[in-house]
Amino acid sequence: MSSVLQLSEGLETATFAPGDVLLAAGTSSGNLFILVSGRLEVAQGDTIIAVISEPGSIVGELALLLDIPH
Repeated sequence: MSSVLQLSEGLETATFAPGDVLLAAGTSSGNLFILVSGRLEVAQGDTIIAVISEPGSIVGELALLLDIPH
């Protein structure tokens, strides 16, 4: 995943606080995100479906590529 981080150097960055919603189900943002550091939780309601913590992980790409809601 480090090559993804290298390729993304210089792109716009954003910082999110714990509890912030990055991509809400059913919305369309037109964005994908690359995790630089930290941890993301994928949840449906109160149920955690996945935890993403690997730097270089990409999220939101399926909705962007397929032009469908998150």
